[in-house]
Amino acid sequence: MLLLIFLIVNKILLLLLLLLLLLLLNEFEKNIYLLVKSNSSHRFSQEMIELVKDCVVLILHTHDGARVGMHCLWHGTTKVRLFMLMLC
Repeated sequence: MLLLIFLIVNKILLLLLLLLLLLLLNEFEKNIYLLVKSNSSHRFSQEMIELVKDCVVLILHTHDGARVGMHCLWHGTTKVRLFMLMLC
C-alpha cells in the first residue's frame, strides 16, 4: 500500500516537473523569437543560441523545442549548425 502511494506521488511530481519545463521552454522560445525578430541585439541572440545548442537535441521532440531548434538553425552561425547536426 505504501509503495503504491509512493509511485502515485512520484508520477505526480514528474508530471508537474514536465509541465514546468514546458512552460519555461515556451517562454524561452518566445524570448528567442523576439530577440531574433527585433534584430536590435544581434549579439545577445547569438549568445543565446550558443548557450542552447548543447541541449536543443533533448527538447526537439516537443512543439516548442522544435521551434527553438529551427530558430537556432536559421539564425545560428555555420559552426553552430554543424555542431547541432553532429549531435543528431
